[in-house]
Amino acid sequence: VVTYQCYPGYQVVGSELLMCQWDLTWSGDLPICARVVSCTDPGKVENSRRVLSGPHFTVASTIQYICNKGFALSGNSLLTCFSRGSSGPRWSQKLPRCLPEAFEPCRHPGTPTYGIPSSRKIQFQPRETLHYSCQAGHQLLGEPVLHCVPGHPSQWSDLPPVCKANLGEYDGHSFQDFRLDRVQIAFVVFIPILFLLVTGIYFFSKGQKKPVQLSLFSSLPYENITGESTFDPSVNETMETRQYDVSI
Repeated sequence: VVTYQCYPGYQVVGSELLMCQWDLTWSGDLPICARVVSCTDPGKVENSRRVLSGPHFTVASTIQYICNKGFALSGNSLLTCFSRGSSGPRWSQKLPRCLPEAFEPCRHPGTPTYGIPSSRKIQFQPRETLHYSCQAGHQLLGEPVLHCVPGHPSQWSDLPPVCKANLGEYDGHSFQDFRLDRVQIAFVVFIPILFLLVTGIYFFSKGQKKPVQLSLFSSLPYENITGESTFDPSVNETMETRQYDVSI
């Protein structure tokens, strides 16, 4: 068995391994060493795409690496295949890397009145989310989920929502039930008072209708009385007593 290898800058063209067969002939033709005129495929970079200058990695060909959104390039984005004498073609740079881009965090956007956030921490990393809900008896108006959008600076995808009182409810009961409760309270409190007032007015008016007896005496002829007048029994006998019924 014979194994063939070429000097640096050259590559074996043909079979690298020849075997002597039973009929004393070799298993294949003698290989040759041809000069290397292209670079090997350097490979792909995670979280990136690459742009090739041609279908083959021949000398003077290039590869450009572009990182995906949200990732930053570490290293040289452009690689060139060039010949280095006897060592053969090589790439000009090492393979770069695409690392997650460093963004500023989002600060807590705040908690609306009667609102309940899913987290109360001060800072949120890019692409994190914050959920909102409202206390009982309130309705959420706006976006219930906010996203921290990466940037310089990072910012929230929307404004915090608002919690508005639900007009159809009052502490878990409908306003119709609440109005019914008020009617019942008014009936219990004011009806007895009204009954007492009506009863008092009735008895008061009935008491005022009792007959009142008044004694009226006929007037005496004072115009003829003098200081020297004496008591006349005959005049006293003419005095009359009359009784009248007067109703008020």
